[in-house]
Amino acid sequence: MWGGKIEFKTPMLFCIAFLFQFLAAGLTGILLSVALSIGTGKFIFRGRAFSLRDRWRHSLQSFWAFYYWFPKMSGRCTVEKLGQLHFWLFLIGFHLTYRLHACPRLLGMPRRI
Repeated sequence: MWGGKIEFKTPMLFCIAFLFQFLAAGLTGILLSVALSIGTGKFIFRGRAFSLRDRWRHSLQSFWAFYYWFPKMSGRCTVEKLGQLHFWLFLIGFHLTYRLHACPRLLGMPRRI
């Protein structure tokens, strides 16, 4: 991407979101190691770090591959506006799901009840 002419089409949106999310999930790993060192690691970030890193990564890679390779393999173009709508709805929906999922844990609810 460095020095190139970037077009923000649907596959590129999924790739950039993957890079930023992978960085953010890696930073939660640092927070997890700090939480474990002070003895509060049983309820803070464990489930959320897995959800944000692995489920998000596989979803983004699958969608990127579909939007990039489907037109090349089938010869049929995808509708760019629908792809971008899919991206933004997926981005907002995923973050709402897992941010709200983490709120009880951050307020002190144990991991397994």
